[in-house]
Amino acid sequence: TYEMFPASKMYYNYTGSLTTPPCSQGLNWIIFKDKLQISSTQLELFTKAYGHNARPIQPTGSRTVFESQPL
Repeated sequence: TYEMFPASKMYYNYTGSLTTPPCSQGLNWIIFKDKLQISSTQLELFTKAYGHNARPIQPTGSRTVFESQPL
């Protein structure tokens, strides 16, 4: 079976915006530290369903990135 979340629940958290123009909608991003692997078939299905990311990676700037702490 495929696990939706990594075993470790450690994460990064920051305030950002949507990845599609006009990129102005504020969001609270939560990104797990550990990566999951997906198959090429899963990537193909995801790409068909959601298309491509329309926004390039942005600099951190004055944004604060928080890191979760172990319990």
